[in-house]
Amino acid sequence: MKNLIMLCLVSILCFSCGSDNSDSSGSVVNSNSNPLGVPNPGNGFTLKLRPYGFDTNNGIFLMSVCVGSIKYTLGADPTLHSAPWSRKLIELNPNGTTLGNLGLPAGNYTKFVMELDDLCPEAYSVFVQNDHGAFFIPDTTFLNFVGSVNMTNTGTFLNLKFQNYVDLLDSVPNSPSVKPTIDSTNGEI
Repeated sequence: MKNLIMLCLVSILCFSCGSDNSDSSGSVVNSNSNPLGVPNPGNGFTLKLRPYGFDTNNGIFLMSVCVGSIKYTLGADPTLHSAPWSRKLIELNPNGTTLGNLGLPAGNYTKFVMELDDLCPEAYSVFVQNDHGAFFIPDTTFLNFVGSVNMTNTGTFLNLKFQNYVDLLDSVPNSPSVKPTIDSTNGEI
């Protein structure tokens, strides 16, 4: 019995000496004082890649990219800020492709840059299948989206329009043509 009482006292002391990971409401918080699972900073809008004419009749039947990182600029400041992102293969489709809520701050977005690399398990940065065949590149390249949109509301979408890429990739005849074609244009915000 004496040993059980001592064990209980040691347990109580251990729990009371540890750091308190809760706020005044009792919610568990991380080291940035945000509730766990809530990105820091964030306003809750969702990032989405959207076409406006991408369909199987356009010549592109499949397009996928390995997105290694996403960066953005706010307002007139040219500094590229990194968005919280884990590398993954994204298949672009006619209905749009939701990238998710990245917890980005409210503000006037003027540029998004998606770095495409070959570090996904598929070992390519871009894959395109059009009427001329199936082509891929292992090289790092970038999808750039420019424009201006002020994001203030939670529960809304910020659309990155990739139609300019689709229109040009529709006619690439071989793999060596994919990277210069991507590098020659921008998408729109």
